[in-house]
Amino acid sequence: MTQPHPQPSSHYLDLLLDVVFLVDAEGRVAYVSAACNAVLGYTQQELMGRRLLDFVAPEDHERTRAEGQRVLSGESRAGFENTYLHKSGRRVRLMWTARWSEADQMRVGVARDVTQRRQLEAVQTVTFALFEATSKVNDTASLFQQVHDALRRVIPVETFAVVTVSDSHPGVAGHLVFNCFGAGPRLPAAQAAQARHQCQAVYNTALKGGSFQAFIQDGWCVAPLMVHNRLLGAVALQADFTVLNVDGGMAFWPYFFGQLSLAVERLQWQARLVRQASHDELTGLPNRRAFNERLAAAVSRCQRQGGRMALLFVDLDNFKQINDTHGHDTGDTLLRAFANRLKHGLRLEDAAYRYGGDEFIVLLDDAVSHEAIDTVVAKIMHIAGLPVDTGAATLKISASVGVALFPDHGADAESLIAYADQKMYSRKRSRGAATPSYAGGASC
Repeated sequence: MTQPHPQPSSHYLDLLLDVVFLVDAEGRVAYVSAACNAVLGYTQQELMGRRLLDFVAPEDHERTRAEGQRVLSGESRAGFENTYLHKSGRRVRLMWTARWSEADQMRVGVARDVTQRRQLEAVQTVTFALFEATSKVNDTASLFQQVHDALRRVIPVETFAVVTVSDSHPGVAGHLVFNCFGAGPRLPAAQAAQARHQCQAVYNTALKGGSFQAFIQDGWCVAPLMVHNRLLGAVALQADFTVLNVDGGMAFWPYFFGQLSLAVERLQWQARLVRQASHDELTGLPNRRAFNERLAAAVSRCQRQGGRMALLFVDLDNFKQINDTHGHDTGDTLLRAFANRLKHGLRLEDAAYRYGGDEFIVLLDDAVSHEAIDTVVAKIMHIAGLPVDTGAATLKISASVGVALFPDHGADAESLIAYADQKMYSRKRSRGAATPSYAGGASC
C-alpha cells in the first residue's frame, strides 16, 4: 500500500530564504515565514494580524493596492516589485509571485529581496549615463542636465546643484558658475538659494584646505569636485538617500563625485583648448582665426540676402615708440586696457577681434548707414584716447581707423580687409579729421 506524502509544515517554510505570506481578503497577514526577520527586520509575531500595506513605502501604496485587487480577482501574478520599509527605516525592494487560494480564501505570496540587485543596477545606470554624457556633450551645463536626468531615474532627487570655477577667474570664490536643477521645469527661488548656499559652503571649506570627503546631512549630500587636489567646484544633492543604498549611499557617492570631477575637468580642458584656438591669449578677444571664420560667414550671408556690413580696421598710433620707450610690459598693459574697453564699449551685436600686434578689427554686421558707422568709429577713437595707468606711468594713445563697406568696397573677405587696411594707413599718414568722412565715398 502506497504511503501518503507528508504535507509541508511551517517548519519547512521557515527554511526558505524568500518570505512566504498568507494574506486574507482584508489584506491582513495570516501567516509569514521566518525569513521576514532577515528581510524586513520584523519577527513573525510582529507582522501577523497587521495590514501588509502598513509596511509598504508610501509612494508604492496605490500600485500595491491595484496589484492586490488583481490577485483577489483570481489572476496569478509574477514579477511585481514594490518597496517596503524595513524596521530600521531603510527601504527594501521586493519581487513577488502571488495567487489567490480559493480553498483557503487567502492570497499566497512569495517575496524575494532584490534590493542589492536593484541598487547595483541603479549604480550601473547612473555610471553609464555619466560616461555617455561626458562622451557626447561639449559643455558642463549639458553634462549636469544629463547627469541630473540619469539620477532621477534611480533616486528621487529634489535638487541637483553644481558650482564650477570660472575659467577666467580660477580659484576666486566670487567667480563661480552656478547650475541648478529640480524635479520640475522651474525651481523655486528659495530652493535654488539653499542649493547655492550648500555648494558655496563646501567649496569655501575645500578652498581653505578643509575636508574633501562627501557627506550627507539634513537631506543634502555635498562634496567638492576635485582632481589631484585641484578644486574645480562643488556639488550638492537634495534627496532621500536611503532609496539608493542601505548605508545612505556612501558606498556609491564618492565614486560618483570622483567620476563627475573627472568629467568636469575634461570638459574644462576642452573648452580651454577651444578658447585658446579662437581667442588671443593677451587680450582675451577673439583672434584672427575666429575673425576670418566670422567674416566669411557674414559675407556669405550678405551675398545671399543682399545685406550690408562694415569692417573697421583699427591701428594704435605710435605703439612701437611706446614699447621702445616704456617696455613691452607697458605695451601689453595698454593693449589689454584698449581691448577690454573695446569689448565692453561696443554694441552687443558688434564684434571686436585682435588681428595681430596693435591691430584690431571691428565687424558691424547690420551696418545700414554712414551715420551708424560714424558713431562706432567715434566711440573707438574715444576709447583709444582714454588714459591708461600702467603702474609706471599714465599714458594716452590714439588710433587710426579704416573703413570698408560691403558691397561698396569689396564683394569678398579679402577685398574688404585690403581696402580697410589701405584706408587705415592712409588715415594714419594724413593725420586728418578725428573720424573718416564718407562724403562721396572719397575717404572710405
